[in-house]
Amino acid sequence: MLEWKDVTVCYDKKPAAEDVSLSVREGEWLMLCGPNGSGKTTLLEAAAGVLPYRGSILLEGGEVREMKSAFRARKMAVLSQGSRVDEDFTVSETVALGLYASRRRRFFPAPDGEERVARALDMTMLTPLKERRMTELSGGESQRVFLAQVFCQDTDVLLLDEATRSLDMRYQKEIYDLVRAWLSRGGRCAVSVEHDLDLCRLYGTHCALLRGGRLVASGPVGEVMTGKNLKNTFDMDAEEWIREKKSVWKGWMESDQGTG
Repeated sequence: MLEWKDVTVCYDKKPAAEDVSLSVREGEWLMLCGPNGSGKTTLLEAAAGVLPYRGSILLEGGEVREMKSAFRARKMAVLSQGSRVDEDFTVSETVALGLYASRRRRFFPAPDGEERVARALDMTMLTPLKERRMTELSGGESQRVFLAQVFCQDTDVLLLDEATRSLDMRYQKEIYDLVRAWLSRGGRCAVSVEHDLDLCRLYGTHCALLRGGRLVASGPVGEVMTGKNLKNTFDMDAEEWIREKKSVWKGWMESDQGTG
């Protein structure tokens, strides 16, 4: 459904991603992982048509750079950590903005707009909040609204750029559970830029490890996230660090406090 073929993206003639080849098929959730500056967001923005690139990026068989923005928006939606609205819209009004992304005539929403807004609100459990103002919401609630907005866009491909960054664990789980449920309906795929390796293992079906703009390894998440690959990616014993973090919870989880 989405494929990068020998893709290179440069900033001021310096490659931020170099000769990267990846593919995402129906039902897959690809996690792009790696240290800061490894090219994860760069690859996502190139696929979204934001950045120029060499090579080829195919969205359902069509070259991304040759697509008009409205046509591309009918196939692919983007959710980033920094999503915002400049006006004090209600939740329902903000979700409805997703109707306009794929329209050639931007001031005319899709004919099934009301139905799509209602469905997106229901999917994200926001119907009880639909008349609330965005300024009245917490950060996690706001991000759930923006997820509903991209669901309302009604595409088959979803790109998420650190979509749960700075959210507490409850909202991280809510957002990722909602994306997993969206994927389960068939004919869809997702790509996430993610720093939390636990979330990558828990939700990703596939993973691409990047370092310095180059691909270290890619494939099914369980095969890619090995101690050797993580060390080559992060230049540290990531496997030991993960064990150390988990160990501080072991006694607590086995006590009455952890299980009660």
